Amino acid sequence: MDYLLKKCFFFDIIVYTNRMSRTLKSYTQNNRLLFSIYDTFLDEISQNPLSRFLKVISMGYFPYDADHHAVYPTQWDSALLIYCSSGSGYYSINSSKREKLSSHEIILFPPNVPISYMSSKENPWSVYWVHFNGPFYHAFHNNIASHLPLRVSDVSGKRIIEIFKQCFSILKTNYEAEEYLHLCQLTASMFTLINCMRKKYSIKTGEGNSAFNRAIEFMHNHINTMITREQILAETGISSSQLTRLFKQETGMPPIDYFLRLKINAASRDMCLSRLPVYEIAGIYGFNDPLYFSRVFRKTTGLSPRQFRDRAFGQPVISLSRQKS
Repeated sequence: MDYLLKKCFFFDIIVYTNRMSRTLKSYTQNNRLLFSIYDTFLDEISQNPLSRFLKVISMGYFPYDADHHAVYPTQWDSALLIYCSSGSGYYSINSSKREKLSSHEIILFPPNVPISYMSSKENPWSVYWVHFNGPFYHAFHNNIASHLPLRVSDVSGKRIIEIFKQCFSILKTNYEAEEYLHLCQLTASMFTLINCMRKKYSIKTGEGNSAFNRAIEFMHNHINTMITREQILAETGISSSQLTRLFKQETGMPPIDYFLRLKINAASRDMCLSRLPVYEIAGIYGFNDPLYFSRVFRKTTGLSPRQFRDRAFGQPVISLSRQKS
């Protein structure tokens, strides 16, 4: 197999380029993992409307890496998300003072501004990261910017890592356009998950809100199945009337309506970012009856699944926010 040895300046590691694939794969003695998409492939995929809103440029995983550091100039035109799964490090955005990034925290770096980061020598970090660009970044950044660095729970962190591993599995193959679009879909789903974490952790503390948080996390953990009101009550330990009051107060809708809207929001995103048939997407989110899925979809979005897919490529058009009266 024909390999080209290349120096990668911003990671200061050796990258082995497999000319037979569309990725750059790098492995070092400390198990760093890096995948970078060829520019020629990105140019080709740009012609596909499904890639307009989010394109993954590179991603990887650097475990327990005391030497990991980088300085990016202003002309770097992709955004960068880093999830620190353990250890700690430091970062700076736009030449500001150095901030600490701790275990189970996420930072999002904007494009076209000077950034730098480095692992702690005393407590080396393990980080999962992804470079990306496209209009999806702006909506994502606007939602979480005021919460950065965003701290997530251990359970939520494991879900983020699982999505990264799914992406790595795709990148280890000689993938084509369909697989790459699925990679972008997975990345978008991770960003949506992080945004949901942001909403959960921004809720005020208190006994009632603690129950609400548990209900929301329970819904996200079971988004691929159908759950009942009784299961939510068992998870939260509050009465039916309390549950209804909490959800009306926080979301403007009953809990099951919110859960269905959560499913449709995720399904609408998948319809924009993949070529999977509608019935398969419905099945992913626990709708075994495609006709029932279509009814719920139309009730939620005002469009049939086919109409929605024909009209929109990109972010879901529905909101999980409280409805204005």
